Amino acid sequence: MGIESSSNSGGLTISSLLKEKEGSEAAKFTVDELCLICSILSTAEYCLATTQQLEEKLKEKVDKVLMERINLTGEMDTFSTVISNSIQLLVQDLDAACDPALTAMSKMPWQSVEHVGDQSPYVTSIIMHIKQNVPIIRDNLASTRKYFTQFCIKFTNSFIPKFINHLFRCKPISMVGAEQVSLILGLLSQSFI
Repeated sequence: MGIESSSNSGGLTISSLLKEKEGSEAAKFTVDELCLICSILSTAEYCLATTQQLEEKLKEKVDKVLMERINLTGEMDTFSTVISNSIQLLVQDLDAACDPALTAMSKMPWQSVEHVGDQSPYVTSIIMHIKQNVPIIRDNLASTRKYFTQFCIKFTNSFIPKFINHLFRCKPISMVGAEQVSLILGLLSQSFI
């Protein structure tokens, strides 16, 4: 049983998405591409569960001598890889969309900030990308909530170190600038809620 991770839907394939978006600093999937990736992930999850059940049923139905020869681990590993790659694509896309805003944040002259404001353009940009992508992904992974949770955890694990790295580049920073950064953290944490 061979499985290709290039499931086709309207000319889009997972391998073409990987090739086109790989190395692109500001990779941004369209809504259709996000939906396709989520569909591939959901389908792979269904196929993984079905393959596990098939292996169990086949082992129940055959002679004990043949039971140990039934092994669909390779196929299950392929479906798991498709799931993992799909989640990684979603994370990389959102992460890459936030990169320009983080770069802008690190280039801001924080030592000259005199007033704490509601929101900076780079924060608006990051929140906009999160609010655009996350609901689409959440809605398209409604039947596979555990993978939406994995997506959120992996994005957070990727984004927070990047954010902290860019934050350290903001030196020197004034007391008012530090208050602004604190406000930024609060706004970012609320955007996922």
